[in-house]
Amino acid sequence: PAMALVIAVPLLMSLAWTFGVAYLAFETLNLMTATLGLVLFGLGIDFGIHFYGRYAEERAERNTVMKAAETSFTSTGQAITIGALTTAAALFALTAADFKGFSEFGFIAGVGILFALVSMTVVMPALLALFERTGLLNLTASAAMPTDDVRGRAKPFPAARKVVLGSAIAVVAALVLLPRASFEYDFGELEPEYETYEAKDAVIDRVSTQSVGRNPAYIVTDTPEEAAKVAEAVRAKAAADTTSPTIKEVQTFQERFPLRDVTQQAKLERVADIRALLNGKYLQNEASENIERLRRAAQTRSPISIDQVPEYLRKRFTTKSGEVGTFVMIYPSVGLSDGRQSIAFSEDVGTIRTADGQEYHAGSTSLVAADMLQLMQQEAPWMVAGTFLIVALLMVVNFGSLRWAGLAIVPLVVGVLWMLLILELVALELNFYNLVVLPAVLGIGNDAGVHMVHRYREEGIGSIRHVLRSTGEHVAMGSLTTMIGFGGLLLSFHPGLRSIGELAVIGIGMTLLAALLFLPALLQWIEDRNAIPADAGNGAGPGEAAALEPEAAA
Repeated sequence: PAMALVIAVPLLMSLAWTFGVAYLAFETLNLMTATLGLVLFGLGIDFGIHFYGRYAEERAERNTVMKAAETSFTSTGQAITIGALTTAAALFALTAADFKGFSEFGFIAGVGILFALVSMTVVMPALLALFERTGLLNLTASAAMPTDDVRGRAKPFPAARKVVLGSAIAVVAALVLLPRASFEYDFGELEPEYETYEAKDAVIDRVSTQSVGRNPAYIVTDTPEEAAKVAEAVRAKAAADTTSPTIKEVQTFQERFPLRDVTQQAKLERVADIRALLNGKYLQNEASENIERLRRAAQTRSPISIDQVPEYLRKRFTTKSGEVGTFVMIYPSVGLSDGRQSIAFSEDVGTIRTADGQEYHAGSTSLVAADMLQLMQQEAPWMVAGTFLIVALLMVVNFGSLRWAGLAIVPLVVGVLWMLLILELVALELNFYNLVVLPAVLGIGNDAGVHMVHRYREEGIGSIRHVLRSTGEHVAMGSLTTMIGFGGLLLSFHPGLRSIGELAVIGIGMTLLAALLFLPALLQWIEDRNAIPADAGNGAGPGEAAALEPEAAA
């Protein structure tokens, strides 16, 4: 329980600081940033697990509290810092996006990572010292690392060649299947189902009159005359589009209920023609329900004032300020639940230019969704590429060597490719929601490789199994807690949010597998060929190098 408090208190402090900054910056959370409580819990606890794990190892070897804290800070603390900085940098890269789902998520998450780093490397060591001084923790009583484990460090990682070969085959399979990766454009598949609403809506559909369609786009003008010009321009545009038409019908209030004398008279003449036709010799004896309704409607002989128009009709063409007939309704001929059709409809009606050169812009929830989808598709590749570049540069700066930085990044690259392979095998698609996770997976997934390579470089040749037993355990626990944090989204009834959890869990899981399986096998394979960089083991603590086998030390 004391150990849990040592990690939980700094974690809760960092979360409180983070959402305090989020309130000052944005005041409210959006659909995507509302998930950050779970995400930052999983991310922040990683740093505490790594620091506590190394500190416990040092204390188990009978080092003093000060010495254990100093060693943990200068060794594991460095890996924690570079891991946190790469993750934060990856998330801050999202702030350059125009799409708020990206930008606000990146800012809040990046700030949260930095706060977690500060709390786990400053507050947590102080709590450890305080708890040990008061007797709440006694880490010197923990069992020390078994002697045979230290002496047996030079034992090779088993089946290294087979693991590397099998991993390479999986990578090749991922690259072959990569062109088949698809994107889920159907918004309907990403929205939750409300059974009660659907049942009641079905009843209404059975008794209501058939409507022109749903989700119309609206263009607001200053005067009814401008609305008529816009409607004319939209119809002309629809008539000219014969290859991929998306416009079904255009409506204005004055077309149904003319407001000028000339148009009113033209409408009455049209009604008179219909009335004459209905009373003619061909239809005068027709008594069907629809004909009777049309016959009653055709009795109008004088203009109708706005006040005589039924409220349910007038309301559709009335602005919030009470003006009637100043906007145009454009109904789509395609289903807007498909993102591609929403984008096509947006391109057709988003901007309308009238004959006199005036520009008008349409708006609707479907057009907003289409614009956001286009933004995400345009920005996501740049966000992912920028994130990877930032991570790679920070790796080079941290390790001071292209070879060590390359080894630290290998699990990330392999893990992401494995993730894409799994997505294809289980038919899980990228979509409007989970695209935001890709840059985060790059930043988070890199941590495992950083810690493993950092500790291996410190311990030296022949230490692979020892690194797996110590740092590997901490890496596994850290990644699992992060996966649990994202895994909370798997319980959401919202398919879009659930897809965020699915992609994150698979992505982080694959990078963890690459760090614990492929990376050790690759290091062993490189060791067997005497190709490990010469500075391996320079960071080993006093007396540790002597524990290595003579051949490995040489």
